[in-house]
Amino acid sequence: MDILIIGAGPAGSSSAIQLSKAGFGVTMIDNVAFPRFRPGESCHPGIEPLLYQLDVWDEVVALNPIRYNSIVINTNGIERQDFFNSDKSWQGFQFPREKFDLVLLEKAIKLGTRFIEKTQIIKFETSEKRIISIKTNKGDFKFDFVIDATGSKSLTSIKLHLERNQYSKNIISSYYQIMPTSKVAEKLNCYFEITDDYWGYISLIKDHIYSVAFSSCKLQAFYQKHFLQKHFKSDYEVVVAKGFNTSWKLTSNQLYDNLYLVGDALMTFDPTSSKGILKSIMSGIYSAHIITHIKKNILTKMQGHGMYQNWANNFFEKELSSIKEMLPQAIVEKTF
Repeated sequence: MDILIIGAGPAGSSSAIQLSKAGFGVTMIDNVAFPRFRPGESCHPGIEPLLYQLDVWDEVVALNPIRYNSIVINTNGIERQDFFNSDKSWQGFQFPREKFDLVLLEKAIKLGTRFIEKTQIIKFETSEKRIISIKTNKGDFKFDFVIDATGSKSLTSIKLHLERNQYSKNIISSYYQIMPTSKVAEKLNCYFEITDDYWGYISLIKDHIYSVAFSSCKLQAFYQKHFLQKHFKSDYEVVVAKGFNTSWKLTSNQLYDNLYLVGDALMTFDPTSSKGILKSIMSGIYSAHIITHIKKNILTKMQGHGMYQNWANNFFEKELSSIKEMLPQAIVEKTF
């Protein structure tokens, strides 16, 4: 085995697709069975060329995603419509994540990736600057490189004591899927509301089902109830209700030269950034690119790690600065 990938979400599957294309032996494991539920259905238009690169464009289009070229943003009662580009041609995507993730996973498997689900990691074996093997309930795995795509829990960060810095206060975001029983405003197809006390994001992800992400600096239950009643009245059914820690975090791996972290395992944004999936796919593709160049002796392991960490740092810092500029100063001071 050349590569072991832990986690079969968009980041892990994107890595698997690119590495399988490059001819590597890839095994991908996950602790759950697929398809499985995940939030995060809105995708920035920047994802489109990546879907072509992964050769999944036709499969994603077949999902019949909802496309949108703008977001209605309400900041303390003042509304504006923000388009992604000046001629209004760029379009984002909204779709159920479980279907999108399955498209990527099936492409990886088709290209030769071996996928083993319901795999629980028991122990990491390390030696100097390398992870040698991983012991699981499905057997032991040995590899040249390992990719951590375990999401915001960032398994290797915890188990191997990597540096994972937090750049915000603790942010707990609520996530809902809501089915209104009466007509709602069209702007809720893609709507972002920001006040000095909370933010809420609403998007239509499929017929009559809206995704809602919400977070507040204080009195979360009070403001959340106010937000939902304001836009859906009391006439709706809650299909899904979850809570997630969405604090801003960035991992730095200076310990193991055959380990790459991707997606939320590498860096976590809160849902005010619509670039969560974009970041996951970009990091998956880029980690595969770096590993390929190391295996071909174009880069040394040290050079590869340096390039990858610099990219991650720059991506994270740019997104964090962008969010701070967008949010009201009052909420920035309470959040960061």
